[in-house]
Amino acid sequence: MTRWILACATAALIAGATADAALAQERRQRTEAEARAAAERNRAERARLEAETGQPVALIHDYVLATVGPVPESLDVDPFYQKYVDAGGIPVLASTKVPDIALLVVRDIINTMLAARSDLRASMIERNWRTGVIAEVEMTMDIPEYSRMKRPGAPRDEPVMQADRDYHANRSRGLGGNPTTGAEENILGYPGTRYFGEHIFVHEFAHAIHRAIRDVDPAMAQEISDAYDAAMAADMYRHPDGRRHYATTNRNEYWAEGVQWWFFSNYGECFAGDVKVESPEEFAAYDPVLFELIGRVFNTHHIPMDIYHGKRIRPVACPAEPGG
Repeated sequence: MTRWILACATAALIAGATADAALAQERRQRTEAEARAAAERNRAERARLEAETGQPVALIHDYVLATVGPVPESLDVDPFYQKYVDAGGIPVLASTKVPDIALLVVRDIINTMLAARSDLRASMIERNWRTGVIAEVEMTMDIPEYSRMKRPGAPRDEPVMQADRDYHANRSRGLGGNPTTGAEENILGYPGTRYFGEHIFVHEFAHAIHRAIRDVDPAMAQEISDAYDAAMAADMYRHPDGRRHYATTNRNEYWAEGVQWWFFSNYGECFAGDVKVESPEEFAAYDPVLFELIGRVFNTHHIPMDIYHGKRIRPVACPAEPGG
């Protein structure tokens, strides 16, 4: 019996040693040449399978298709919306007529503009804020939330008319409020289209941010109002011929136009006194108060997906400047 036990033990030791040797061989570090050869074999096998089945093998083979998806039922939005991406808790929505890439561009713009202020993002999420893209072939009032808009000066009790649709189709290619929208042609930069050269979604999302500032930082919101009042009292944002710039409309537009200049994404302007405002540096020199306020929200002057940044597509030169 003792011999039998010893024999079994010896056999087990030999078997274990053999297995360990085999495992060690398997675990031997491959050379670079062997790793490269294995990668080439894997690539060839995937190509063979894709050719055989007509289907991609990789679980993620198209970033856009993997990112843009159907609208979650939990959003409870109009069936008009069929496409969705998530901008860190803020939905970006569109119909099937909008290219997927436009939703991703808007998502990245939102994330850049909110990168330094999680409190503003949280406020928007709490308010169920949504954003969207209007297709180039869609008119503004095709968007469900905009379908009852009226033109300025329309009688209060008048039903929606074609005149309302005509007005907004020719002017509104993106709006603030909830939802905040931009238009495909502007977001992707189609030459020859209305507003080509300035970023309307950046402007409109600046309005959404202003709304969030009023929620989370009323003192700063008051500072913005005070800055606007002071700028108007100083007769700023007036052209040499006496025309008033859109920034003078109210404190909301004053803020949103300033945000565009902050991001070098607005048309350049020449204001009274031959003062050019186009770049962030020129904006800072012209309105340092608003510039400082905007600087409390953003940590960069460049949104990577803003295709108008620094392009000077509609260049401006004040009369006193060379070539002006």
